[in-house]
Amino acid sequence: MDLKKLYIEYALYPAMSLLQRNRVTAYTRALMATESMAPDQRAAALRQRLSELLALCRSQVPAYAAMPFTELEMRREPMDCLQAVEPILLADFLGEAREHLVRGTDLSALHRRECACGDQAAASIYLTQEQIERYEAARWRGLSWYGVTFGSPSVLLWDQPREPYFLQQEPYMKNRLSISVCAMTERSVQPTAEQIDEFRPEYLTGSASALAIMAERMLASGVRLRTPLKVVTVSQGVATESLLRKLSQVFGCPAAQNLGSRTEGVMAYMCPEGHLHVTAEHCYVELLDPRTWAPVPPGHRGLLTVTNLLDETMPHLRVILNYMASLSDAPCPCGRTLPVLENLEKVAPA
Repeated sequence: MDLKKLYIEYALYPAMSLLQRNRVTAYTRALMATESMAPDQRAAALRQRLSELLALCRSQVPAYAAMPFTELEMRREPMDCLQAVEPILLADFLGEAREHLVRGTDLSALHRRECACGDQAAASIYLTQEQIERYEAARWRGLSWYGVTFGSPSVLLWDQPREPYFLQQEPYMKNRLSISVCAMTERSVQPTAEQIDEFRPEYLTGSASALAIMAERMLASGVRLRTPLKVVTVSQGVATESLLRKLSQVFGCPAAQNLGSRTEGVMAYMCPEGHLHVTAEHCYVELLDPRTWAPVPPGHRGLLTVTNLLDETMPHLRVILNYMASLSDAPCPCGRTLPVLENLEKVAPA
């Protein structure tokens, strides 16, 4: 029995909810309750949220002050109004991030993150505590599809060198061990596997490149983990289908893509059926033709474009991210009605 896991789940998280008003667990339960929502209900909820967001943007956000929509139009036809907003490249959004701040925002009460696109200088993005908790809830909702819970121990694999101070067990409530594999050889893979087994994680996570390094070294040396895993999640970069198959083969468990960014949080998570479900409660996704920026129909590839439905501090509409994908119109066998992204591919910043 993992006593640390039990302590985190049944003592630490409840205490955080009570004393610090941390609502990650509540937000996770809410997401789990809406993942199978009827399509007409989901569409109605989206229309309502977009109507509210457009009204906020026009009245309080300098970047959108010139939007010509009337209150009646935003209330009755929010989808049409959104389509009339010019899409913006991620690099351009970051370059004018200050113009997206709601007027009168108290920055001292917010969390700042540094974000960059390509070679451009990093820009400051500001998040509320609620946003951070909701983004975290989206991650836990995806992990829950594999039987992972709040206290589950995990190992995070890095593909970059880290200071020795960081290559150790992380803060207690994370129940996570960080390991850098950037210099791993066939000789060092065995001690690394033993270190992982000693920690007894329920899942592994890391970038596509870090997980690929570990899997390839294990295959070459014949090393296998003794610890049964529930899932391996790719939390940075995009894993090809062949890499997901290799990870599943080497680690003896499902391998899942987790698509996220510092500006949007967890945008999509792969279910056990292998379908990448959009976090539709948090973001509205469109696929745009890379030449005309016109929406493409389901099944056609386009630039992944996101409207963040949570952000009321630095709202941004129709931001084009550095991915190509297509939207499927077929229902997922898992029963979840969340939209499904297919053919995901990372592309160079425009």
